[in-house]
Amino acid sequence: MLLLRKICLYLFSFLGYQVFSSKLCATEGPYVATPAIESSAYFEIVGMDRKSVYIIGQIGQASVKVCNRYSNILPKSFPQRVTVILDTSLANLPNQKSYQLTVKKGGFVELYIGWHEEIELNEICQAIMEALLIRAVYYRYGPSAVKDIPPWVVAGLSESLFIRFKPALMDAYALKLSDLSSKEVEAVFNATDKEMCDSIVALAVFAGIESIISNDEVFTQILDLSLKGVPIQERLISVFRASNPESADMLWWEQGVRSLCFRHRGAVDTMEASRLWLKELANMDAFVDRRSGATIRNLRELAQYGDDEQIREIIRGRRSKIMSGMLQVNPLYYNVAQSLGQFYEQILFEEPGFKRTTTLVNYLNDLNSAQLMQSLVVDALLDPKSRD
Repeated sequence: MLLLRKICLYLFSFLGYQVFSSKLCATEGPYVATPAIESSAYFEIVGMDRKSVYIIGQIGQASVKVCNRYSNILPKSFPQRVTVILDTSLANLPNQKSYQLTVKKGGFVELYIGWHEEIELNEICQAIMEALLIRAVYYRYGPSAVKDIPPWVVAGLSESLFIRFKPALMDAYALKLSDLSSKEVEAVFNATDKEMCDSIVALAVFAGIESIISNDEVFTQILDLSLKGVPIQERLISVFRASNPESADMLWWEQGVRSLCFRHRGAVDTMEASRLWLKELANMDAFVDRRSGATIRNLRELAQYGDDEQIREIIRGRRSKIMSGMLQVNPLYYNVAQSLGQFYEQILFEEPGFKRTTTLVNYLNDLNSAQLMQSLVVDALLDPKSRD
């Protein structure tokens, strides 16, 4: 059976290559193309270029590692492996898609990847991961379960695979996730199609799940439920509330997103960048008294609005940004960020009182001291006499 399958793949690859090569090159005399084939426990990869086949094989191996990190769904091997065909002719890719997945009776999954210079690595990672998950779900739960695979699981695991090869992108991801909102997380869970699912937010969801479920067995059980199409968001909230009773106003995914961002922060910001960052986090333009319609003028007034849910949502977002940025803030403004973060925490978690007022005074003193010191440092650096 395996020999027959390889012969069929050989014929397809040969014909695909002939279409492609006839346009790009001319050869004298008869020429027989020899396809490269690489097989593993989960994939059978066919292409006309051995190096390309090897690269896809490496991505396939990495996809298995990512999948095994989060789930127990993969068997030791597939009885019918995922067939990956590097299609240079693009004949099997309608509507100029980057890849085409076909699921056939008996668990045969075929993945055609448009192998050309314009294809992106993230597209390849998505194609490989999606094919692997479809094959695994078909194997475990049958063909009817394939349609129930949540797009956020495919997107999150695909992004996790992609970032293994492009870790430098996490700096940009951390910046985007620093102001992640609950609406964006909800949108990922509610997405019904992979094109509607933000893969970076889906990656953050995985980080959030990891942060609240330390037990690997429980984690994989929950993710395996999601692969069967079972909604898991309420379960995650319940797990978080049970283990964090004191964090009533904290969202279940916040700690994981902060950890994800912290792991990839680089050198500290400049003094001016940190000053402007904190100025924006203390800006009052977004805070409005719903009764009067007037903008709340300052932090002292803001302290009286701890029961307003819209204001609390903004404060939660700012607190999250501060916590994510503490490793990045310039040391001169570290105390300023810390005291501002404490002030926002007290609005969220404590009753109004003297402690909140004291924290606000500390913040204002820290801010004035840091700005004065920044001014003195800048003046000294610009003074020619200071260089002698």
